[in-house]
Amino acid sequence: MKLFTFHISHFTLLLLFAASMLACSSDSDSPAPDPVIPAQRTIIAIFNGNNNLSTSLSADISEIEAGTKDLSAATNVIVFANILGQKAYIAEMVNGKSTKVREWANAVVTTDPDTLLSVMQWIIAKYPANEYALVFGGHGTGSIVNKDTIPTTMRPAYAYGWDTSNKVASGRVWMNTGTLAAVISHLPRPRYIFFDCCLMQDYDVACQFKKYTDYIIAPVSETPADGAPYRKITPLLTIDDTEKMCDTILTTYYDYYNPHLCISAIRTRDVDDLQVKTNAALQEIKQNTALPYDYTKVIYYFVEANKTLQYDLKSFFYEQNQLGKLSDDKYNAFVTALEKCVFTTRKTKPWKTAAQIDFTDFDVEDYNYGGLSITKETIEK
Repeated sequence: MKLFTFHISHFTLLLLFAASMLACSSDSDSPAPDPVIPAQRTIIAIFNGNNNLSTSLSADISEIEAGTKDLSAATNVIVFANILGQKAYIAEMVNGKSTKVREWANAVVTTDPDTLLSVMQWIIAKYPANEYALVFGGHGTGSIVNKDTIPTTMRPAYAYGWDTSNKVASGRVWMNTGTLAAVISHLPRPRYIFFDCCLMQDYDVACQFKKYTDYIIAPVSETPADGAPYRKITPLLTIDDTEKMCDTILTTYYDYYNPHLCISAIRTRDVDDLQVKTNAALQEIKQNTALPYDYTKVIYYFVEANKTLQYDLKSFFYEQNQLGKLSDDKYNAFVTALEKCVFTTRKTKPWKTAAQIDFTDFDVEDYNYGGLSITKETIEK
């Protein structure tokens, strides 16, 4: 009996060995698994609606979902959404449908730099591509000072957000745009950044982001709470000719609302020259003019606590030139650099605003509108 058992066990082992050899032989003859082929472009959309924009941003996300119905499989559209009253999640948008691929059980602060970086790195690892692009939806203050930012080593004067959190006394956590630029510096360089946020097409913001993207599309003025018409704009985000894409997005966004909005697109490669010409003009004005400067007819974009904070850069220089405080040579050199950098723009008067702007105070015309704002702080420093 023991002998019989031994022979059966031995035979079984031989069969298993033979089967394993056959399997190895079969595996070696089969083709290797196909390598992961990167998409042509991955669009990462960050929607920070853990605030009073929750309803509007939820609608925007649904519009993006619908907009992907017209996209090819060569494009990934991935949305990170942090919406008030919901769990934060990442969703893949394909052919008009949304699939959640990650969800957080605990509260997330989008405007925490470590959190945002880990989210975007996770998306890039899961959805590799030959090219990346970023979209930010939510509140923006361009380069206006915000006190409720998470403390960082960056200059705390520019902000994206806000996110509801108990990390600050006000319950509103903003991310400094300098910090946001530092986060993006750790990513593959995005082809463009579309800030669907108020007041983000600002001179200082452009200087902060010039090393980290090729193009910036953003409103100069405030925007409606509903944001961009994403059902129409999402298919445009994949146009191969980026400058054509920027111009088409501006037209689509501008035409969608009435009153319209002031919006523009810039080439970051031209920001350095613009900085040189802007600094030269500011230096001459400083030499010729005592503070306070005359802002009487200058286009302005934001008022807080009865203080005008954000002006149109070209409009300020135009008025200084008219007052004899800025020479024609310096002014014309600045305009040439500005128009090269801000290569497409749309203007309007009035636009929707929550600030105390009196639209009888200034004109908005080709001669004085440049599509890029600047703060009083930067002008007078």
